[in-house]
Amino acid sequence: MSDPIQVSPPSAVAVPRVAPIRPPEPPVEPPRRPQADNRGTDDYRESQRRASAEAERHMMISRDKNTRAYVYRSVDAESGDVLWQYPAEEMLRLSEYLRQLEDRRREEIAHEVDERA
Repeated sequence: MSDPIQVSPPSAVAVPRVAPIRPPEPPVEPPRRPQADNRGTDDYRESQRRASAEAERHMMISRDKNTRAYVYRSVDAESGDVLWQYPAEEMLRLSEYLRQLEDRRREEIAHEVDERA
């Protein structure tokens, strides 16, 4: 005959923890105000001030003669002052300097090839 097998029950049973299920929360909406109320706010006045300031500007697009890059400028209509520019003058000068270095290096390489030949 066979020997009886004894199975000892585990001392503690492991039960996985499950987070409690919460009902989904409704989305929070900002309070609604009538449009007429918005006109008295500082935000409305600020946006109107910006709009009038932008109306006094002109957008100019030109091409830089040295770098052959397009330059975008916002110019004040009354004074003609440049308010902002892309790319900045520093970047245009840097680009021109790098182009000159590249041209010099090309000339040096061509000169070295001529000397070897």
